[in-house]
Amino acid sequence: MAKDYVTFVIDSEVSFSVFSTFIREFTNIIEYFSNEVSPKKKLIWMVGGLSSGSAHVLVKGKYETKEDRKYYIKTVEKCEKYGDDLSMGNISHYPIELKNTGKNIIQLSEHYPVRFETEEKDSIIKGPQINLSMEQLPLNKIKEQSQHASFGSVRGRIESLTRRYELRFTLYDLLFDKAVSCYLSEGQEELMREAWGKLASVEGYINREAGTGRPLTIRKIIKINIIDENPKYPWMEVAGCFPSSKESENLGEVIEKFRNG
Repeated sequence: MAKDYVTFVIDSEVSFSVFSTFIREFTNIIEYFSNEVSPKKKLIWMVGGLSSGSAHVLVKGKYETKEDRKYYIKTVEKCEKYGDDLSMGNISHYPIELKNTGKNIIQLSEHYPVRFETEEKDSIIKGPQINLSMEQLPLNKIKEQSQHASFGSVRGRIESLTRRYELRFTLYDLLFDKAVSCYLSEGQEELMREAWGKLASVEGYINREAGTGRPLTIRKIIKINIIDENPKYPWMEVAGCFPSSKESENLGEVIEKFRNG
């Protein structure tokens, strides 16, 4: 898995000024951990994808060698850990820079839920925060309050593909009309050819918001079916419509039976 990028999600429509504030805090996190992991060589992060609605900002490491790539992977892992701690409001052990950044994000998250995403996990920050340690409240109990995951499928429209199908795509689900990040495994890039703008059913491991059941991310994808929006015989998809035999009762006979009890 290409664990060299991280996605920051503002799970709501926001003004440009609020968006700018979030991006500044997100940049602080990336730069702090980048400098910690690689104090001598500056790590360069590129914007790999942007989605509106629920604002998704994906940043990916830019490197030339496998030796350099390991620094980006370590940075992403630190972002994952920080996201988990931030979701619990447990950031007291971090340096003052990250404490201040975390407090700002937590304060903003009371109005605009925030999410950190990587290829492997999600961290949801949604105020008000619980400020408990691991001993006081196990991590799995905290996670149960904010999200749950299961295998299934989500129908929606594929609105954006990032990095020429290398990383992920965004699906706007039909029920909530919100962006769902779909992470492809290595070798699955071809599944997305000619898929942009199409209605599709994506089957895989779905992480959902516990309160509403809204899909947030899909990983371990096993199937992507493009849905024909103009079937030849659309009337055949009507629930309860099926071929009848000569022995079948007609509608009038059925209604008469109901009337007569």
